Formats: sequence, structure tokens, C-alpha cells
Amino acid sequence: TITFGEAKAIVDMVYSSKFFKEYTKKKFKERMQENFREDESKKLDKVLFTHLTGNENDESFYNAFEQISNAIFEKRTVSFNYSKPLPSGKYKNNLYSDIWPIDTYSWNNTLYLYCWIPQISDVRTFRIDFIKDLYIGSNFILTENIKEKARDLILDSTNGYGPERYAEEITIIFNNNFYPNIIDKFGKNTIKTKYIDDNHSSITINSCPISPQFYAWIIGFSGELKIIGNEEEVFMFNDFLKNNFK
Repeated sequence: TITFGEAKAIVDMVYSSKFFKEYTKKKFKERMQENFREDESKKLDKVLFTHLTGNENDESFYNAFEQISNAIFEKRTVSFNYSKPLPSGKYKNNLYSDIWPIDTYSWNNTLYLYCWIPQISDVRTFRIDFIKDLYIGSNFILTENIKEKARDLILDSTNGYGPERYAEEITIIFNNNFYPNIIDKFGKNTIKTKYIDDNHSSITINSCPISPQFYAWIIGFSGELKIIGNEEEVFMFNDFLKNNFK
């Protein structure tokens, strides 16, 4: 039997996630409320609802997620079309065939699948909401060495922390391939993209939270994301680089 504290924690985690649509969040809460008397269940209602429209894909959660979970348990290969959204409204598609699903993982509001790619003998991470046309294949044998590599990949993931200040306005130019990362960070319904060229777009964010972790997020894209405005924010970012990466 689930306790009230456990139910409250699950509801709060689901509501804090950008992965789920508004409707799904409500259904999760109602499912939890069914476990308690009416006077208790009301305590699970949310007072503040800060839903941001992002890379939401309920279909992938209810369909692909369950199929992937079964494939992991049965140690069967998966093939799929990995479809990433672009600012133009189109999608960038890559096909993956007969790769080994190892485990699912939730990090930074997103559900991921860790796979061993036998063709290149390496572990790769896939966002479950970008997986389309999933096909379950034949059995494979998972070794301890492969599991260890996947574990290290998860532990190497970094977490974000609260801001030290808020930039009144900051403009970022980015490679269109990283548009999904922009959505994850700021929410689709809070930003407007501006066309730069066929490969690049920009966004301007008001009251942007700034911290060393935010700068590390920018740096992590190896120049594919750049702060280009305003002049004060460009100076402060360059000053951060100068003082921390001498």
C-alpha cells in the first residue's frame, strides 16, 4: 500500500517534469488520489501549477516506454527512427538498427534509454520522446563490462543548481541541431526563435537565471551555443571563462 508521503512525492515529481503533458500530469494525480479517502486525497491537489510546454510526448511514454522496458527485461535488440525536432518545424531523422537496450533513466525532466551499439562497441544515450517506429528484435547477451560503461555514463551526468542572479536580457545563437536542448532549458512556450541561416537560429531570454552551472551548460556544447548579447552579458561570460579556464 502506498503511503500519503510517497504519493505526494510522486505527484510533485511528475508535476515538476517537462516530459509530461498537462493532461497526463492531472491523470497521474487523480490515480494517486484514488488510493486515499476524499479528505486525504484533496491534499494532493496542486496550489501552484507552473507547466511549461516543452518536448512532450505522451505517446512515447505510454507506448514506446513500455515496449522498451519489456525489451530490456527480455534482453532483446531494438531498432528505431531517432527523430529530433528543428526550429523550422521539421525533424532530423537517424535510423538505428539492432542495438542493445540496457536501462531507462530519468534526468533533467527527461526519460532516457541507454543502449550498447555493437557496431561501434560503445554506449549511447537516446531520449525516449524522440524514438519513433520502434521494432523489437532478437535476443542478446549483456555483459558486466557493458553495464559498467552504461553506469559510468549516468554518473558522469551533471545537475543544475539555483541561479546566482538574473540577466535582464540575454541572446543566444545556436546550431539548429540543439534546438531540443533549448526547449528543455527554457520551455517551448516561453521562447521565440529567430532565423539566422539554414543551420543557426537565436533566442532572446528575459530574466534569464545565471549561475556557473548555466555557463557550464553553454560551454558543454563546444561552441555550438554562444552568448551574443547584450554586451554586458557577453563580457561577464568571457570574464567567467578567463577566470576559470586559464
